[in-house]
Amino acid sequence: MKSLYLYGASGHGKVIAEIAEDLGFTHISFIDADSSKKQLLDYKIIQPAKSQNINVIVSIGNNAIRKKTVGDNKYFSYETLLHPKSSISK
Repeated sequence: MKSLYLYGASGHGKVIAEIAEDLGFTHISFIDADSSKKQLLDYKIIQPAKSQNINVIVSIGNNAIRKKTVGDNKYFSYETLLHPKSSISK
């Protein structure tokens, strides 16, 4: 079972979740600092874990906030996802 946590439970996170599904991740959960959020689509939302070494994609669309999130969470292992239908032109 391939598991992945997506940090940021909002619109950009929905796109990243779909890519993760297409790549075969079977256990996907969101992390979000907003404690009022409990679920996005069919995915559970948890609060940030300050000491866990887990596989994470930061799924926040704003570049500055994404950079700050990575800087504040150095204990995570960060993943890279490439959409299976992506291509790079000449």
